[in-house]
Amino acid sequence: MSAGSRFACDQILSFAGAAGSTCYWINAREINADVGDAIDFVPGSNVTLVSGTIKRDCDPAAESLLVTDWTSTSNDQRYFKLPAYSLGAATDYELAATAADVEAGTNVTSTATISVGRAEVVAVIAGGSRVLPLAGVVELSASESYDEDIDDAFGADAGLSFAWACNDPACDAALNSAASGDAESVSLQGTDIGVGSFVVSLNATAADGRSGTARVTYELVDGDPPAVAIESSVGARVAASTKVILYGAASPSSLGNDVPSSRAFNTTWTVARGALEGAAPLAYWARTAPALSGPAQHRDHDLVLASGSLVAGASYTLRLEATLQFGSVDGVASMSFFVARPPSSGKLVASPSRGFALETQFTLDTHSWVTEDAPLQYAFKTRALSANTTTESTLRAPTREGSLADVVLPEGSPNVTLVVVASDALGGSAEATTSAAVAPTGLAGAALANLTTGLLDEAFSLGSGEGVCQTVVAAATAASGDVALTSTMIDAVGSVVSGLDVDASLVEQTSSALLSVAANGSGLAVSAAASALDSALGLSSSSTGIGITAIAAPELGNALEPVCKIFAYLAETYLVAPVPLALRWRRGSEPPGGGAARRPRARASSPEEEPRIPTMTIDWDEAGALKVDWDETGAPEASPETFLDASSLPGSGTPVKGVPPPVVDAGDPVTDEEALEILEIRERAGGGGEARASVDARA
Repeated sequence: MSAGSRFACDQILSFAGAAGSTCYWINAREINADVGDAIDFVPGSNVTLVSGTIKRDCDPAAESLLVTDWTSTSNDQRYFKLPAYSLGAATDYELAATAADVEAGTNVTSTATISVGRAEVVAVIAGGSRVLPLAGVVELSASESYDEDIDDAFGADAGLSFAWACNDPACDAALNSAASGDAESVSLQGTDIGVGSFVVSLNATAADGRSGTARVTYELVDGDPPAVAIESSVGARVAASTKVILYGAASPSSLGNDVPSSRAFNTTWTVARGALEGAAPLAYWARTAPALSGPAQHRDHDLVLASGSLVAGASYTLRLEATLQFGSVDGVASMSFFVARPPSSGKLVASPSRGFALETQFTLDTHSWVTEDAPLQYAFKTRALSANTTTESTLRAPTREGSLADVVLPEGSPNVTLVVVASDALGGSAEATTSAAVAPTGLAGAALANLTTGLLDEAFSLGSGEGVCQTVVAAATAASGDVALTSTMIDAVGSVVSGLDVDASLVEQTSSALLSVAANGSGLAVSAAASALDSALGLSSSSTGIGITAIAAPELGNALEPVCKIFAYLAETYLVAPVPLALRWRRGSEPPGGGAARRPRARASSPEEEPRIPTMTIDWDEAGALKVDWDETGAPEASPETFLDASSLPGSGTPVKGVPPPVVDAGDPVTDEEALEILEIRERAGGGGEARASVDARA
């Protein structure tokens, strides 16, 4: 609506008499209302914006106040969340939030401006740098290029135009002759270029002028090398913690010639540039086999490098080489990328420096961080070491806020290590730590219960799931053995789980709280054990599709240990029947999201590419002895030493810790991810109910 335009006030404003009043814009921030009765307008008191109203700052001559149908996806009313791509690029929005005191009949409105910038255009030349036959056709394709501002569109479909160039005059002339207009794809005859090495460049440009570039090197040879191509899950710049997934494909002939399958065909991944972490060989960090041998036929040969394998500040080139028995020339394709440096130089300060568990309220502040990939987000945690086991608890999941006030801490021995994890836009992260001397609370009995329940009530009244989790972790040790208080805290965690947003960091935070209170085996009633089981299953379900952190996975597993003890006892005492708990590790097919990861198009898989599913079954026999069985594929590859420790369960003589890793199906795209799935837990002692859930472990 332009200045002076009239409209019904109740379209965007709420006040007494709005339905029969007319409003019009005075300027970009002021509205005049013609009302029948004279009243004193006090914005935020008796005049508020209609729910869902967003002010969008555009051309000052055509400012507009839009009533949207946007609905927050968050279960937490303190947060307003929208799915990705809900907002328009290069647009400013003003969001209004109104808090109302229903009993007092008052309210207040606050506004915030959201400025949505422009993201990058990413140019991609399909296949990577390659060795190609002189007698063949050089196919150039920009169809995998994309605009990060546009969801699920590639190449020309994303509104991109393309310009090609070559560093060799003959190559460049052939390219200009073959390319027409903004050609997404170009075909060249190898003989028009000649034998040699050529650098081909691509410039992809969006309608608003933003652009991205890519270049590859083609080596044309006089022969028929095996055809090799690579697609990557990462862009040209990645975080050191990135899990790199390269999708490789190879065929015995680039010219489509028939090759007897009896001839040996070998494909091998190598690191052509850069050293992996610890100067370790590729086989150490690879989660798929670097080398494959077999008959001369097409094969997919993917490379998965585990998180932690890359060195910050290093440049890498990874090559897939193919050799054919009796062949005259090898096939090669390669991909290159740079590893960005993580945030650095940050400090963490705690105030006060000492206090008592649950009783003292601490404030944490972090500052002085330096990053190349703003903005930063900060997660605050505690870390404790006992019996060679490190326990981590999340005080607050990542936000843009660099401070955390009024937080209660668990007791230390005598200190609690406080941690802030700063994460950048690429997904790179670094830590800063400090410590606080936190003595055990002197409260017990009714006094402890009153303080704990009071803090829980306050957190619930504020809708603060993080406050509930902080309180539970801080009170867990003191409440050990107190059946009633432990049950109250487990139920509180259950309430948080039931309203939890689907977010891996929130699942980690809540898993920490569940573990801290469920570990109080001596104070765990049957009803509390059932509630803890429900929470574990709820957290598992929340993690499906988004992945679970390396911290939350073992916490969920370990939280089930005391639950199993309770149900094992019931089974032996009342039913004399086993209570089975089965956990299954599987491998998913999707690469991890987030950061600056590429969005490769989905590749169809054949039935032969279905993952093998290793299963661990924990069971009790009629004598009450625990049995732990693995299928033939072995134990999980992902942190097996930190998952469910069955060695302390009743009658156990078979610990789960330290079991060997499984056989990996190298070259199979569905081996990209490890996942922990709580396959089934039957509560036979509780009436025969059955629950199922799954956890994707994409750490």
